Amino acid sequence: MAETREQPHIIEETREQSQERKQTKNLWDWLQLLLLPVLLVAGILWLSIQQNQLSLQMNSQQHDTALQIANDQQQAAILTNYRDHISNMLLHDKLRESKQMDTVRLVAQVETLAALRELDPDGKASLMRFLYEAKLINNDFHVINLSEADISGAHLSNMDLRDTYLFGANMHGADLRAINLTFATLAYIDLTGPICVALI
Repeated sequence: MAETREQPHIIEETREQSQERKQTKNLWDWLQLLLLPVLLVAGILWLSIQQNQLSLQMNSQQHDTALQIANDQQQAAILTNYRDHISNMLLHDKLRESKQMDTVRLVAQVETLAALRELDPDGKASLMRFLYEAKLINNDFHVINLSEADISGAHLSNMDLRDTYLFGANMHGADLRAINLTFATLAYIDLTGPICVALI
């Protein structure tokens, strides 16, 4: 008889447990339905943030590239204009034969010092090479005076600058590896900073 009495009680407990499970399942289903849109919105927001960051990075890179291109073009223009002016003075104004206080020599001097201040290390090296090859700063010509010229940071490695007049020149941070400065005037030059030196 005791077993028979316990069975309805067990059946009722089973029904209650079943109802609790159903309620729990229903609650979980509702939570899933609510969580799904939240997760979708969060995912969309995350993708949007990632796209914005990528777009900002690309814009920054494009901006940096545009600035670099503009700077390279400006450097090329400075060097080209300088060479054209000096070449014109050599051809038409007899710059190489000019006297110390002649106007053409003074103008060439001013343009040289101004260009050196504006050019980057590679541009300065190109200008110096041009002057040397044009025989304007060497071999007893010394038409253009590089006294106190700004040659800082210039990439002058392996360059031939024999017999040049560099009195008081600023060569701070210049690359002077294997440069030939035989008989060059180097008094009071600024050689401070990280300079690579291996003079010939």
